[in-house]
Order: sequence, then C-alpha cells, then structure tokens
Amino acid sequence: MTAVFLNSAAGGGRALRTWKAIAPAILEHLPNHDLAVAGDATHARTQMEDALARGETRFVAAGGDGTVNLLVDTIVKSAPAHVLPQVCIGAVGLGSSNDFHKPIRKDHQVRGVPFRLDFTSPVAHDVCLLDIGRGEPRHWVVNASIGLTARANCFFNEPDRVLRFLKNWSSGAAIVYAAVHTLAAKRDQRMMLQVDCGLPMDVSVTNIGIVKNPNFSGSLTYRSPYEPDSGSFYVHLCEGMSRRRVLLTLWQSSRRGFIGLPSTRTWQARHFAVKATETFPVEFDGETLEACHASFAALRGLIQICS
Repeated sequence: MTAVFLNSAAGGGRALRTWKAIAPAILEHLPNHDLAVAGDATHARTQMEDALARGETRFVAAGGDGTVNLLVDTIVKSAPAHVLPQVCIGAVGLGSSNDFHKPIRKDHQVRGVPFRLDFTSPVAHDVCLLDIGRGEPRHWVVNASIGLTARANCFFNEPDRVLRFLKNWSSGAAIVYAAVHTLAAKRDQRMMLQVDCGLPMDVSVTNIGIVKNPNFSGSLTYRSPYEPDSGSFYVHLCEGMSRRRVLLTLWQSSRRGFIGLPSTRTWQARHFAVKATETFPVEFDGETLEACHASFAALRGLIQICS
C-alpha cells in the first residue's frame, strides 16, 4: 500500500482542484494506494504518523515543497531507526515552486504538474538537519537559505493583498512579485559563519543558500552539483552586494554558474553554522522560522526517494 497525503492548501489553495484534474493519470502509477486529504500541518502530521504505525513504508506527498518537508520531518522523527532505510518517498508537485522535482523531466509531468512516483528504482538521499537551539531540530531535503531568499519566502508565506491575488492567479507572477518586493527592502546583516571545523568568519550577508538541490524559486539555480547521498551540501554566500550586483548575480549564475562570481564564496560542507546579534529568518524547503543562530548538518543516505 502507498500512503498518499494531499495538501489541499498547496499552490495558493489550487491544489485540490488541480489534483481532481490529474488524479486519473497520477493514480495509474499508484494502483494500490490510500489517499488522505488535509488542509493543515497538524492534521497532516497525525495522518502520516498513523500510516507509519500501520507499517507503511511507501509515501507520496501531493503538494508543494512544504508538504514534502512535513512528510520527511515526520518520518525521520517518528519511524524506528531500523525502518528508515526501507522508507521511500514520492511526490506530486502541486505547489508554487516545486523545487523537489527539479530539474523537471518532460516524461514526468501530467498537464504541467511534475511527479516522482517510480518506486521500482529509488535513490538513496541525505536528510539535512536544522537546529536553531530551541524546540526539536527540523529536517529538510531540498535547500535552505538565509538572507534575501529567506525573506522572500517569509513574505510569500505571509502575503500582502497583491501577492494573495497573484498566488491564486499565477505562481510564476507571485514568485517574481515576492522577489522584487524583497529586493526593494533589501538590507544586509552581519553574521558569524563557520564551515565545518574552520575558523569563524565575520561577514556582511546578502544571501546564503545551503543546498542539496541547487534549484530554487522558479527557474533560479546555483548550478552546483546535485549529489543526493554525498553526506554533504553546498553553501553559497553572497556578501555585501548592491541591488544591481544581486540582479547581475542571478542572471549570471542561471547561465554559467554561481561559483567564482564577484562577491560570492562557495563551500562543500558537512556542517555549517550561522550566528547573529539580531534575529533573522531561516528558510528550509519553503518553510520559515526566526532564529539568532542556526546550524546545519547532513545525515547521509537516511531515506530513499523515487526517481
């Protein structure tokens, strides 16, 4: 049996309508499934825990990156250690950005909706840990960020009137509006960074991407390697950038890669820590929270993900 969790609130509230249109084609890949629909995280987490208690090991997150994140976080926290290597996760991209599915394959789409549902040839995948020093650590599998990208995600999750309209009309337009709005209010923040066991660095942070999958926010990408079970991630720093330099960096990195561009630094790391005197937003798989410090680590090959 495959446990399918549908987040009806994903994609600006369009997920349920989209699901109904594509369900016949999607369910051809899932002949033996159990569908659970939830509109909030608490309800969804309970449903996921119930499926684990029944002994399910095949799961599908039908929603955005946040739905994938909730499923991974619930499984890692709730499944016995000996069960985790047997767990395999698939997804149907009903969200606004769907970074989990990128780069999106043309033969893995239904009416423009991406899916990863091949349980016959899964790949081992790292699960990354985020610890902000209070509450339980959180888990993520796609990418995380601090600075401009995180602030844009905060705004996207708590939109103004214009953004609420755009989210219901066009995900692409909503992402562009959120990016422009955030860039207009841009402010750098001094932070202490530490990569693995290196010396702490005092940096004026414009943006930091901590990524397994280098793709983010629509069509943007760092173009660093995608290494699902390397036990590490890439840290991409934008340091002390003007608005013009930010725009130029986005344009250049999407065409020839991020590494080596002016006012940037990149590391491959297993551990990464950030500390500041003022709080800052941290984004992980589209979810956000506030922190004064955050540490990241990669747990190698903890679960399997559909190809």
